[in-house]
Amino acid sequence: MSNSKSIDIKHVLCCDAVRIENSGKEMLLGVYHSTIVMKELPESLQGLNFRMESKVHANIDSDFTCALVGPKNDIAGQISGRLKVGVKGEGGDGLMHIPISPINFSHSGTHRLRFSLDKERPRTVFEIDVRLPKL
Repeated sequence: MSNSKSIDIKHVLCCDAVRIENSGKEMLLGVYHSTIVMKELPESLQGLNFRMESKVHANIDSDFTCALVGPKNDIAGQISGRLKVGVKGEGGDGLMHIPISPINFSHSGTHRLRFSLDKERPRTVFEIDVRLPKL
């Protein structure tokens, strides 16, 4: 789906919350597939969680930014931080849980999750439509 020299984002899932048990089992609550229906716009959500499956090719020790960008290039929510991943051999599968809170939807339409490491150009790794209920 999206790649850089060190990481390929293969699949992204959007949900309200993620719970991880000591056994490693994940509980994904309130999974959104392709659409979020809001009662009105503008409207806010407490937050969203993005579960990103990836292929990691090289060690990563980089600043990252993940932003949910609306159809008018407005930022609905954003998180930045430091990503550290150690890789053995030729790399392997990785899993990241990225919580973004709060989320402020101003417009209906396609919202894009944009991910970047360090100073690289942000790339779209996920899209979801935000709309009002059908009458």
